[in-house]
Amino acid sequence: MGNLSIKMERRIEMNFSVLKSDLDNLFKRLKEPTDIVPEWTDPGISPAALKEVEANLGVVLPEVLKLASIQFSGIYHEAPYIIGDAFKAIQSQIFKSSKYELTEYDFSDDLEIQTVYSPAEWESEDLVKMKALNVEYLRDVGKYKHIGVDCNLQWLVSPKFMMIGTTYSESLYIDLRELPNNAGYGAIYNFVSLDPFGIMYKLADDYGQFLLNIKHSLEKKIQIDAEDGDDT
Repeated sequence: MGNLSIKMERRIEMNFSVLKSDLDNLFKRLKEPTDIVPEWTDPGISPAALKEVEANLGVVLPEVLKLASIQFSGIYHEAPYIIGDAFKAIQSQIFKSSKYELTEYDFSDDLEIQTVYSPAEWESEDLVKMKALNVEYLRDVGKYKHIGVDCNLQWLVSPKFMMIGTTYSESLYIDLRELPNNAGYGAIYNFVSLDPFGIMYKLADDYGQFLLNIKHSLEKKIQIDAEDGDDT
């Protein structure tokens, strides 16, 4: 059983190595000249360094996140994040739950990720301050004005609901709350401030799915850009 687990772990690790190569190619195709890979990530983190991160944060990092982080750590390049068909259900629930009239202009499937930080940076002063602003916003406008889709915005208060990235006016979180029967452990969420209220919804069930969705979104953006170029 132990050998099987090791084999599976190595296969997953190899897959993240392939994903790193795929992302190199996709980010390269976004920029000119297209034969240069932009500096979109940091080098991988050693298993020993990841253990130190866990000790400092007081959490157990999901295995899929650790295996990915060994290959490459963080994303420091703008990247689209398109949810696709599943976004329609999220959007519908937001529109139905809101006391305010919202349109697709206010909330649409056009998330643009600015930064996904390396786990080694999750306790940085900048991220701590940015999360504190989200929590302050949550308390200022009152919990009854917030909308969570398959989540509870009060999770933001927990130190183990950790901010891991930013978008333009939005924030990315990972759920590392060690609660009994927490099926959402390791899931990735997006928090959006829509004055005068906030919304939060799930982006991915785990970090691996999150990275794969970034890959697929980059592929889609490149395809759309190519089609737009053909039309001009």
